[in-house]
Amino acid sequence: MENEFTRLILVAAILVYIVYGVMAFYTFQNLPPIPDKVVTETGELLFTGQDVVEGKVLVQRYGLQDYGSFLGFGGYFGMDYTAYTLHILAETAKEAGMEDLKAALEPRFEQQGGETIAVVSDVFAEGYHRALDFYTRFFRGEVAQETRLAPLDLTLDTLDEAKKMTAFFTWGAMIAIKGYTNGFPYYPGLVDPTISSVKATWVTIFLLLLVVMPLVGYVLLKFIDYWRSQRVTVELPPPSRAQRLALVGMALAALGLAVQGLLGGYMMHLYAEQTLYGVDLTRILPFNVARALHYNLAILWIVVTWVSFAIFILPYFGAKITEKHALAILGAGAATALGILFGIWLTYLGKMPDSIWFILGSQGRPVISQGTLWLLLVAGLLTYLALVVYRTARTTPLEPARPLLKILAIGLAGAAAGAFVGALPIVRPWSHFTVDEYFRWITIHSFVEGFWPAILVPILVALLIVTGLVPPKLGIAVAGMDAALEIATGMIGTAHHYYWGGQPTFWMYVGAVMSTLEVLPIGILIAYAIVL
Repeated sequence: MENEFTRLILVAAILVYIVYGVMAFYTFQNLPPIPDKVVTETGELLFTGQDVVEGKVLVQRYGLQDYGSFLGFGGYFGMDYTAYTLHILAETAKEAGMEDLKAALEPRFEQQGGETIAVVSDVFAEGYHRALDFYTRFFRGEVAQETRLAPLDLTLDTLDEAKKMTAFFTWGAMIAIKGYTNGFPYYPGLVDPTISSVKATWVTIFLLLLVVMPLVGYVLLKFIDYWRSQRVTVELPPPSRAQRLALVGMALAALGLAVQGLLGGYMMHLYAEQTLYGVDLTRILPFNVARALHYNLAILWIVVTWVSFAIFILPYFGAKITEKHALAILGAGAATALGILFGIWLTYLGKMPDSIWFILGSQGRPVISQGTLWLLLVAGLLTYLALVVYRTARTTPLEPARPLLKILAIGLAGAAAGAFVGALPIVRPWSHFTVDEYFRWITIHSFVEGFWPAILVPILVALLIVTGLVPPKLGIAVAGMDAALEIATGMIGTAHHYYWGGQPTFWMYVGAVMSTLEVLPIGILIAYAIVL
């Protein structure tokens, strides 16, 4: 039983990262091109590929995806920069009397002297200049009362920065028009959907039947085999001084929850007016800063509760956690949390030096906004916990707990790998948006649909076993099947975020299938909960 599930889960954990390594090679060979130059038919240079890359970096540094979105990724308080740029281009073409918007605005990519040149029409150039004028005024604070962003002296310092960000937004519009984003953002006559919904539906139905039918049979067999197996009851001694330190972690989590709630109320208020009961806080707490702090606090206090719970429960399974160990874990976690929060705040307000903002401050990516140093520390903490749990699994006197602890160790190690992926490339942002999104979503899923259930379920099942509520064999089967399925479907199911970020169309079908299969583990757990 122990080897059956722990080996299956280990194989699943390794396999998903191998799959993403292989698919990264395929994806990166088919990226939307960033042209070296964008010129008009008459030879006027609008912007360069380096402008696009530097514009992406500026959007991250100022946290503008925690205000608006790019190709649908980011915050939704502001506009989608790609969609609005498309709108400006389309309106310019309509005013010029162009009926065929695509013919008027579609760029032409050419190879000239070893360079990729994007040739655009004069109408496109006029639309670009209008977009440049709009974004220059919008981000430089002249309309700050409506934007709820930080004013001029805290955001853009030069017109050159506005030009580079507009180049990045315009590049997004260009690849959408060329069809690299699978019809997003939809604009009639200019950007149309490319996916075959019929094909995706039938492929999904076929694979569902292929997977669900044998899986249901296997689950029923396990029910029959293990339902009446012997239960165990373990008398737990009073908690030690080290275990009582878990209360400190719970208090920190409660504080984080309270601050998160206050920030949520503040953001809701900003939807109605700029001031908070007459006090303008946007100089120190603009919307994008508040949003990033809000969801990071949610991540942090949830993690702290489970780390604290682990400090409390693991000694009952034989883990040697002293007061020093508990204080070190909580202290390192608290320091990392404060570093994340202050790093975001200082970076988004432009207070972090050029050389360290990405490392010590904030990466400026939606959800994965933590500085790379802090993500590496998170990866280190998770790796340490995985080793502690694995050693405990090998020495615990409670035999039924061994496979569960090994599952937990694999889950922690997988999440640590996800945190490390989120820190790449460590010292500077990815130059290509599509590459960035590829790795960003792997990290997010490793902490949500992927490895998080493999962390939570074994702990809960272990508690049910030691209290005599569930037979050990049945509990291990539940945890094993759920963890293996969640890791496989949840991690590869990351593809459902690759619909319109510039990834190949292949990912749309993978995402449709695996996202549908993601409900299987939850369905199995519900069935177990009802029967148990």
